[in-house]
Amino acid sequence: MKRGLIYLSVALIGLLMCQCEFNTTESPKTENSEVTTEINAEILTIDQKKNDDINQKNQESWREAKKLQFADSDFLQTKQLMSDDAIAPYDYHTGLVGDKAYNNIVYMKALERVKKHLSVVDGRLVPKLKSGAEIRIAEDLYKFILNVIDSWNQWIKEGKFEIIKTDNGYDIAPVIDDKMQPLSYAKDLTRMGHSERWTAIKEVVDRAPAGTYIHEHFLLNFGTSTLYGEYTGTDSKKRRYSVSDGCGTWGESDPNCIYNYIAYDADINDSQFYIYSLRNSNHQSLASYQLQK
Repeated sequence: MKRGLIYLSVALIGLLMCQCEFNTTESPKTENSEVTTEINAEILTIDQKKNDDINQKNQESWREAKKLQFADSDFLQTKQLMSDDAIAPYDYHTGLVGDKAYNNIVYMKALERVKKHLSVVDGRLVPKLKSGAEIRIAEDLYKFILNVIDSWNQWIKEGKFEIIKTDNGYDIAPVIDDKMQPLSYAKDLTRMGHSERWTAIKEVVDRAPAGTYIHEHFLLNFGTSTLYGEYTGTDSKKRRYSVSDGCGTWGESDPNCIYNYIAYDADINDSQFYIYSLRNSNHQSLASYQLQK
């Protein structure tokens, strides 16, 4: 009888020890899960606050830039050396538009001036100018516009665009292929979170749908000319995205205006990020996404 009680006591002690060990090993997992959830929530909160701050600053930059008025006698020069980066949708390292809003306004004004001095020679658009100084444009800006016109002539040769006569000189218009059909639906980015938006934009940009309009892929219902966002993924890599309503940006009520027409796709060389974009015929971004290397 005593031996039986001893065996029973030993068994109970062993069971209690196992239970203690079980509780000891499980408790940290539960605590770690709770801590991870709290950290993820804090990251989302920080990301959203940063997005709100950036969007507010970017909208202010565009508001100030659009107030600018230039007379024909004013000298036009961007605030940084003219390039694709000077008119990028935002700074690829900070997310801020900053001087790029000003650069875009100046660039479009300069482009208007050059268009007034174009002629058609053998089916090509040729400027009747020897330098930008003739129409009070900085030389780096003028050379950039010459490169843009070179790309126009290449697209004209390929049958993608045609030359049109306007009240202010010459311009180009896309040649719409009858076989080109809009998507069956356009993605409503306003109903998505940042991760879902980034993925949706990546899917479209990676398809490189030149020859379509940006609104055939995304609903342009975000209230401002550009929808921007950034977030940090579960892999701790930063991601950014943007979609622009080119027509709305330049005061056109028709979403089918040339500013929303996707002319080509571009890969941007950067040491810190992989960056891809869709651009219109003026080399301005309509949609872009980036991923930290």
